[in-house]
Amino acid sequence: LVAKADGIITSVTAVEGHPEVKVGQVVTEGQLLINGFVENRFGAYKIVNAKGYIFADVAENLLFEVPLDMTGKYYTGRTERKTEIYLIGFPIRLFFKEETEFEKYDIRAAEESLTLFGLKLPIKISKALYAEYEEAQYSITEEEAKREAQKRFNAWCQKEAMGEIVSIDTEEGKNEKNNVYFIKAHVVVNRDIGMRKEIIFTYPNKLP
Repeated sequence: LVAKADGIITSVTAVEGHPEVKVGQVVTEGQLLINGFVENRFGAYKIVNAKGYIFADVAENLLFEVPLDMTGKYYTGRTERKTEIYLIGFPIRLFFKEETEFEKYDIRAAEESLTLFGLKLPIKISKALYAEYEEAQYSITEEEAKREAQKRFNAWCQKEAMGEIVSIDTEEGKNEKNNVYFIKAHVVVNRDIGMRKEIIFTYPNKLP
């Protein structure tokens, strides 16, 4: 096992293999944590499938920015529908032009199979709805941007921290130059940093 991140070791549990680090030690990404080469009582070495749990405090520096001037979609209300019938795998188009006339659009597609008296027929109907939209500029308030930045930060803490959060230090405010609301966070997370790494053997070059 090797380290998949820099950190300070808080606990070491080697299930298989020999631990190469101790509690309180600073490790860097890629450093060996549990060695798969183990010496037996006769002084000979054997290879085992290294397993274990190495927990460390890992520091994460995060930045969440929300612009106060944004671009969003405005749907015009114009739509196009295109339907295809697949009869024993062969398509039958119920429209003339393959491409839509809309420059910007979203597609919603659905497919269904026909049945008769509970029996599935070799007929499928594929439907696509093209909805035209235009891009429009709009502004949000600083308070709205603040709530969105906090929402993103909270989502990271809940879904992406991948461990127990030990400490959080944040700085937030409006960046006047870039017209964004930001949250900078220094978060320390205690997580398992062990990552399996394959041992690759290479044969020595043959003598001429």
